[in-house]
Amino acid sequence: MTNQNFLVNFRIKLTKPEIKYGYIQFDNDSVIAFHEKPNFETATIYLEKDNYF
Repeated sequence: MTNQNFLVNFRIKLTKPEIKYGYIQFDNDSVIAFHEKPNFETATIYLEKDNYF
């Protein structure tokens, strides 16, 4: 039996800046980076972009 490791993520587009959660930055279907619990100003910038979930 072969062991395979998988990472599953869900893209949830927020409707307001959220500082309690991390943000995943995507490029098409590839993950670019994970940003851990940003401050309010940074979360606001992420919310305005289309590739942060």
